[in-house]
Parts: sequence; C-alpha cells; structure tokens
Amino acid sequence: MKGLRRITSLILCLILITFACPFTLFAGAVDLSNEYRLTVDGAYVYGVPSNTSVAEFMTTVYSSATIQSAEEASLSNTSEQYVGTGMILCYPTVKYIIVVDGDVDGNGVVNSLDYVKIKLHIKKTSLSGAYLLAADVDRDGNVTTTDYLSIKSSIKKISDLYSNYYLTDDEKQSVVLKEPTDSSLENTASIHFDSDTITTNGNGVSVVDNYAYITEGGDYLVTGSSDNAYIYVSAPTTAKVMLRLSGLTLTNTSGPAIYVEQCDTAYINLTEGTVNTLADGTTTSLLDKGALFSNDSLEITGAGTLYVTGNRQHAIASDDNILISNGNVTVKNAVKDAFHANDDITVNGGSVTVQNSAADALESEGTLNINGGSLTLTCAAGNALKAAGILNITSGTVNVLSSDNAIKGDAEVNISGGDFELNCTNNAIKSDLLVDVSGGNITINSTGDGIKSYSADLTSATGETRCSFTYDSLNGSIENGGCYIWTTGALSSSAVYWQVVVAESDGLGGYSVTQTLSYGNAKTVSVPTDGIMLLTYCDHSNYAATCTIQPGDTITYNSSSKTVTVTTPSNYLGDVNITGGQLHITCGTDAIQAGEDVLINNNSSPLTSSSGIGSGSYNLYIVSAGGYNASFDSTAGSYKALKGDDSVTVQAGYIYASTPEDTISSDDTININDGNITVLSGRDGVAAVNALNIKGGSLNVTTNGGYSTSVSSSDSNSYKALKGTGSISISGGTLNLNSCDDAVHSNGACAISGGNFTIKTGDDAFHSDTTMTISGGDITVSSSYEGVEGLNIYLTGGTTRITASDDGINAAGGADSSGTGNNGPVRPGSSSSGSTSNYSLNVSGNAYIWMNVKGDGLDSNGNLTIGGGTVIVQQSGGGNSGFDADGTRLINGGLVIIADGGDMVELPSTSSSQYSVSYKRSSQLSANTLLTLKNSSGTAIFTFKPTISYKHLLISCPEFTGSSSYSLYTGGSHSGTLTDGLYSGGSFSGGSTLKSFSLSSKVTSVSG
Repeated sequence: MKGLRRITSLILCLILITFACPFTLFAGAVDLSNEYRLTVDGAYVYGVPSNTSVAEFMTTVYSSATIQSAEEASLSNTSEQYVGTGMILCYPTVKYIIVVDGDVDGNGVVNSLDYVKIKLHIKKTSLSGAYLLAADVDRDGNVTTTDYLSIKSSIKKISDLYSNYYLTDDEKQSVVLKEPTDSSLENTASIHFDSDTITTNGNGVSVVDNYAYITEGGDYLVTGSSDNAYIYVSAPTTAKVMLRLSGLTLTNTSGPAIYVEQCDTAYINLTEGTVNTLADGTTTSLLDKGALFSNDSLEITGAGTLYVTGNRQHAIASDDNILISNGNVTVKNAVKDAFHANDDITVNGGSVTVQNSAADALESEGTLNINGGSLTLTCAAGNALKAAGILNITSGTVNVLSSDNAIKGDAEVNISGGDFELNCTNNAIKSDLLVDVSGGNITINSTGDGIKSYSADLTSATGETRCSFTYDSLNGSIENGGCYIWTTGALSSSAVYWQVVVAESDGLGGYSVTQTLSYGNAKTVSVPTDGIMLLTYCDHSNYAATCTIQPGDTITYNSSSKTVTVTTPSNYLGDVNITGGQLHITCGTDAIQAGEDVLINNNSSPLTSSSGIGSGSYNLYIVSAGGYNASFDSTAGSYKALKGDDSVTVQAGYIYASTPEDTISSDDTININDGNITVLSGRDGVAAVNALNIKGGSLNVTTNGGYSTSVSSSDSNSYKALKGTGSISISGGTLNLNSCDDAVHSNGACAISGGNFTIKTGDDAFHSDTTMTISGGDITVSSSYEGVEGLNIYLTGGTTRITASDDGINAAGGADSSGTGNNGPVRPGSSSSGSTSNYSLNVSGNAYIWMNVKGDGLDSNGNLTIGGGTVIVQQSGGGNSGFDADGTRLINGGLVIIADGGDMVELPSTSSSQYSVSYKRSSQLSANTLLTLKNSSGTAIFTFKPTISYKHLLISCPEFTGSSSYSLYTGGSHSGTLTDGLYSGGSFSGGSTLKSFSLSSKVTSVSG
C-alpha cells in the first residue's frame, strides 16, 4: 500500500521531475505492442485508442506484462473494462502510467463529459498528472481550445483522433516484443559467496564484515554458498536493485539472509534451472522481520527455484509490497508468517509453496491479490491467505492442505476465478465485511464453517452512530494519547497500541473504512489517494474492546469543530454474494453464513455427477455435518446450508444442500425467485423467522426422511418443508415437498397465488395460524394428515387436490387437537376454542377443489361459505362429514359434489342463495360407478365417477332452479374425458334411474 499511497504525489510532481529523475528512462528502445503504435515519454505511455478493452490491449504486449487500475489494484488481463487514463502497464522492472488521449476522467471512453472537463480546465485549472496529459492531445505542453475542439470533433465523427494509433501490416511484421528494462538496472555487478569468503565484481557493492553491502541501483548476479553471511542493500530511495540469484545457498546465523534497508524496489530474480536457498538465524541486530526482508517493495521474478526458512519471524517479509510474478518459491518453515507485507501482496504467476508456517501462510496488512500462479499452503494454526484490506482472487490455483481459516479478509473477499481446494478447521472463506464469489471452481472441506461474512460487531443498526469523539489535530505529532485525523503525507510512529483506520472517500462527503491496522513498532504509512487515516489511542489492556471501528464503517469529520463521527454502513456489512462459479462445500457447521444478507445468483453451468459432486447437476453443492440424517449437538453449533441473520435470496443457481438442522435459514426474510434447489434437511427445510417469499424456480424439499417417518410424542422438533413464521407468499415456481411435519407453515398469513405443488406430508400440507389464502397455482397433495388448515381460509382460484387422513380443509384457529397425524401426535400451535365468528372457510371465484379424505372434507369451526368455483369431496372415514361447520353453512354459487359415508349429515343454511339437494341412502353406492344428474328434459348436467363407496350425496350447482325436477342415474357409460371423477366433453348413455326429486326449497333432503 506504500506504493498505492505514493501514487498521488507521484502524479502531481511527475511532470516537473521527469527529466531530472524519471520513473524510467526507457524511450522506445524496444517494441511494446504488435497492434498499437505505443510511445513512451518518461513515466507515461501513449497510443492506446479509446474504447479499447483491457483484454484487447493485453494480448498485444509482452507476455510478462500485467495491468493495474489507477489506484494500483490488479486487474485481470481478460477484463472487458476499458483501458483508461491513469491505469498502469506493469513489467517486472518497469511501470508506465497510461495516457489515453482525450480520456480525462479515466474511464477509457471519450465523450462529452471529457471535453466539458477540458473546457472547465481551460477556464480554471483543475486537471493534473496523467489526466492533464490526456487533455493535451496536440502535445504542445499546454491545454488550449485547440485540444478541446480536436476532441469534440472526434466525438462527433468529423475527424478520427486515433487513426494513426494502429500499426500498419508492414510495421506489425517487424515487431519483436521484448520486456523493457529500467535504466537504473544498467549497472551490473556480481557477488559470490564461498564459505567465509565474499567476492564482488563491479560498481555499487562492497564487502563489510560478513555481508555484501549494496549501495547503488543495478543488476547483481549472486552465486555461491555460505552458512554465515548475508546481503545488505542500502541504496538511494529512487534506485531499483535486482538480485539475480543463480545457485545461491545463504544462511545468516544472526539475522536475515537478505536485508533491504532502502531502495525504490528490490527484485529477486531466480535464474532458470537454478535452486536457491535462504535461511536466517534466531537473533538479529537489524530491524528485519524475515529471512528475506525489504523495507520497500519486493518483487520476485524469474523461472528458477527458491527455498526460504524463517527461523526467527517471517520467512519473506516487506514493510511495503510483495509481488510474485514468476518462479518457484517454497517456504520450508516459518516461526510466524511465511509471507508478510505491511502493505499489499500480489501473486500474478509462478508457484508458491508453504510447507509449514506457525502463523499465516500469506498475510497482508493491505490488500492481497491472487491473479495467477499456483499456491500450495500449509499452516495448521493460522490463515492460509489473510488480508487486513480487500482480498481479491481472479485466477490461479489455491490448494490449502491445512489451515485454521483458509481465506480470511478483514474487509471484502472477492473471488472471480481460479481453482481452489480449501482444507481448514475453522472458516474456509471468511470476511468481516463482504464475501463475493463470481467465478472459480471451489472445493471446501472444513470442520468449521464454509463461507462466512460476519462482522465482529453488528450491534449497531444500519446508519447508526458507532462512536463519536473530538480529535486533537490534523496531522499532529503522535504521542501516547489522544486521537488524530491524518489527511496528507506520511505518518511515522513508534507509539504502541494505536488503532489506525484507513479510509477512502465515498464521494458523498464521507470516508469508507477499508482496513484497520494496529501498531506495535515504528512504521511509516502514507495516506491513500483521496482518503484519510484516523488514529485513536487504545488501552493496551483492553485492546479488542477499544478498537471498535471496522471495515465498511463510514467516517465523517469536521475540521472546524474537530469532531469525528463513525456510522455503520448502509449496505453489505456482513453479506455473502454467490454470483458465479462452481462450489462444493463439505463442512462441520454452517456452509454459508452472513451477518446480514445471503444472495445466490449463480448462472454458471452446473457440474454433474461425473464431476464427483453427487448425483444431479449443481453449481452449489453443500453437505453440513454429515448431512440430513446425521446426529448433532444443537448446543454446540449451527448446521445450516444458507444462513442469513437478515435475508437469504436465491435468484438463480443449481443448489444441492443436505444438513442435519434447518437447511436454508434466515432471522428475517427468505426470497426464492428462481433457481433449481434440492434440500435434504434433518429439521426444517426452508425457514424464515419473518417472511418467506417464493416467486419462481424449482424447489425440492425433504425433511427428516419424508412424510412416512415416525415422530415420537416427546419430540418437540420442527420438520417443516417451508416455514415463514411471520408470513408466507408463494406466487410461482415448481415445488416438490416431502415433509415429516407441515409442508407449508406460517404462524402468520399464508398466501398462495401461483406455483405447481406436489406434496407429501406427515401433518398439514398448508398451515396458517391466521389467514390462509389460495388464489392460484396447481396443488396436488398426495398424502397428508390435513390438507389446508387456518383461522380464516379463502380459496378464490387455482387447482387444489387433497388426499388426507383427517380433514381436507379445516378452519380451526390455526391448529386444532382433533386427532393425530399418520406418524405421531399433531403438535397444536394454538387452541381452537373461541367464538365461531373467529373462524371461516370461504370458497369463491374460479377455485377448483378436489379431495379424498378420511376426516371432514370442508370443516369450519366457524362459518362456511361457497360462492363459486368447483368443489368435489370424497369422504370415507367414519363419524365425519364431507360438509361441516359450527356456524352458518352457505352455498351461494359454484358446483358442489360431496360424497360421504353419511354418518354426520350437515345441510347448507336455508339462507343460501343457490339450491342444494341432500340425498341419503340406507345402503352404500359402489365405488367407480357412474353417477349422472339430469334435468327434466333429460339433459345431463354432470357425470361423476367417485372412487369410494358412499351413502350420502350433497349436490349444488348453478343449473338448479326452484320447483324443477331432476333425476340421478347410476351406471351407464360416458365417452368424454375423466378428470378428478368428472367427465368433460363426450356424452352419457345408458344407466338406470337412482332417484328423482323436485327442489321444493333452497335445501331439499331426499332419501331412498
């Protein structure tokens, strides 16, 4: 991050110092591109046309090149982002700031916003650095109206500003891409170690005691072997030093093997085909932190091999940045971290192996970026990858053999590509702010959590003040006490127990915290571009409690009143987003846990069983704690697949999840809008404390082995397929539910307006303690105790088919105690006692209801009203009725056919507006025998084929009129299509008269 912090001052002063002390003196000595006519002037490279993607551009340059944003964040070489002014083209020893002519806002696109900015600059100076150079398109050293008009003309297609930026075919033939070199490395020298003897040749290096002392920039070839010597670099701050290791074996018994006290950048180049070894001693008199240590940026290149052992602290460390571009680097052992940087660590290529690290494998106090290469890491008690700032992984292979946390970021963890095998005992991927996975192939084997984003302090609600105080001064002297806002320049501090917060501007007058640092030794840190640092003195005896500010918080300060206010962020604190990639998670506790929201929106092609992740095709495969049928200790932890303390949302994804506890769980809201989800749960399948909303997708849920599993009377656990304690709303999707307990359960309102349901349940198919509404959807309940239960039930649309061992539809206070389920006692939710006015069952509109039940068919502890639709009830259990209500029983419309045993006949109220007939026989009518109703003209109104034997019929239909006569026929045949016992189309023939009757009143009873 030191380099990141330098960028502001570098850009501001570079024009003034280009000729006196240039970033690089390279000026066209080699060809940089085989497509574009690139030119170099000091630190800048020109000639990239606007609207050129990073992917297009990077295919035209030397293979070792990488690209960074203006803030020095690594970008993927395949990114579709446009190359913009201020971005940095990086080679192992040279960096160039890119200037895109006309692009003064740095987005790579030249449009009206750019020439407006240029016009404003002409009136009042505002542009600087690379952006000022981008405005000077005619290269005359001044930004004038000529530049403004040239850009405006190009935007309007009157002229082409970039017509000369492309090489001709002949020019392309002559291009031989080479890696540029820095002039500061032109000095060459050699160092050879031979036991106690050090031999040097060339300028800039001498022998002092038992070390080779380098005082100038240059390229140094290092060879030989010694068991008590080292390299000491103390060069000018502008110098670059290349140590070209070629068969070097170097141990320093009393300090680092390589110690870089000062330079601009130290390069460790590993000569191809050579093996090099570095080790330090257990004591030192230097201010080093590792066997290979640099106070400044450290970059590792080359194609050779390096082995490092850290016997005192870290193995490889830098108080600035560490960049690994190539080479085979192995840390054999480290007393602390294998790799440690006070600022950023970036791996763009090569092979990195950590065989043993007592602490972390790679730890960065800034950002950690993995953009390529292969990492094999072992750190049983530490973190494999750890960053105090943002942790980005775009590609490469990460194989964590053993760790506590595999990937740990105090701020964001972003994974957009790569292949991962993560073995850990705690969290496989952990962030205190945000985990965002948008790509990659990730396999997790964890005895703890899989993916977790959970802030250490979520006690403050969004937007609330976390803390506020008055600071001592801006950029004040640092003492053991007080607090400070640092806005510019470098901070040097030897004070201990400070919390240092790094924050960047959010563009809204505040600063968003990106990382927090603690200081125990003297360090120098610079303020990041467009940012601040906040320093607060901490009580070292209670350090954790006093460091309350965290990544994601927003800082505002008033320089007049010297007040600071820190608030919780307005978004994504503790979120987990899975928007791409293939994930296979086997864990001991929660698979994906968020302190706030979980989002699954993964359209990546699913893997199949041939890929080794079980039967089926999934891009998110989860098994927690052995799966749904494993035993577990609920007091010892949480065992969920998707867990959000706020919301869980599934937009897309192929998900398989098997857990012994609730599988998809939220302390607030669950939203399923699409996706293909398979859930095997030992408890509830999908459970929201507040609302459960399903709009689409395919959802297959099995709980506790399914509907046929027995439950003991002492078992108080919940085994529901879908549970929204506050409310449930389902408007679409395909739902296959096989539940030991209720299939769809809410203690509040439950509304079904769409969706295709296939349900098997050991208890209720649909349950609400308050209002239960079905207005749409296609529902088939093939096995249940009760089909639909609620306080007030409204069926206004959709198709509902119910098979139940007790009541089909029951309005009974949300839960009654009328009987037991197939597999054990029904656990009532509330008493069914109270006034009949509290309960109601209502059928209207175009609702279609078919049921085959043992208990009551339509049952209300209050009023029952049928105002429309189609109701077909087959009831065959003794002591029950197909039509039962304690209050009024109104039939005001619709087709109603109820066939039951006749043990308890209840008639519609005479205040009904539609005619009904109740026909009861002394002997049963046979099952599967046609029953046809004809009017006085002999026209068949309907033909019904019940699948049960019955003694009683209740019939009501809109065709009934007063004082008219009708006949029931039994037997015969019908040529139409049979659906749910009713024939449509075709015609009825044959049969014999069973009973003729006239409708003398709204409710007519006949027998015989």
